Amino acid sequence: MRTVSRSRWLLAIPVFLSWTIAAAATPSPSTVISDQIIGTVPDGFFVIRTTILRPPNYYQFRERVEFVELAIPSGKVRHRCTLRETGNQSDAAADKPVWTRTEVKTPACKVFETLSRKGANYIEPRATGPGTYSFHLDAKGVTVTDNWSQDTPQPVGVLSAQDIKRQIAAIATVPATSLEWRADANSDGLASLLELGEGAEPLHKACELEPVATTSRGTTWLFLRFRCWSGSDDVDGANFYIPANSATWAKDGN
Repeated sequence: MRTVSRSRWLLAIPVFLSWTIAAAATPSPSTVISDQIIGTVPDGFFVIRTTILRPPNYYQFRERVEFVELAIPSGKVRHRCTLRETGNQSDAAADKPVWTRTEVKTPACKVFETLSRKGANYIEPRATGPGTYSFHLDAKGVTVTDNWSQDTPQPVGVLSAQDIKRQIAAIATVPATSLEWRADANSDGLASLLELGEGAEPLHKACELEPVATTSRGTTWLFLRFRCWSGSDDVDGANFYIPANSATWAKDGN
């Protein structure tokens, strides 16, 4: 019989321990929201919000689809209701993961009745090419350039970095009650998905801004789409809209 020396066993122990630790490791929890704007009123706008909630394990996550009304210009949530929610789970002992989806019963959420009752304006279709205005995010905030100007176009300030952060603090949040693995919440019971403090990554590096804004009839407000998520499953993130009043830089409201 072949024997194994004591020294080789000692060398094997750290390798075995590293495998054990790796097998027992858990991922970081994460939550990601992604908004799709569907309508506006003079002092607010409506989105369909998809939220993915991943707890600190590999075998569970939740998906939630909500109808959310947000205030202009603050971005604070006025009303929300759940259209659909599912729980997803797989067997940790299985060789190949097989996911089981379970529907969660939710109260009725009357989207079209709400839009009709409030007289909401629908979102205008957008061409695939560049729009009248191009928006750019940098260290100072958002600037706009008039692409149809007869003069040499000059960028004009739209929103400062501080203004954007204030609105993100209201928009890019989820109810803390949805996050059993987190204890941090503000006075409204909401947990922020983006770091905005002094030590956080600069906003213009953490987020991308779509150069063309979303528009709606009957309002001078435009809606700027921010994408603030790396795409990693174990990192919080948010894709959302911030309203900006075109009357502050455009010569007319058209």
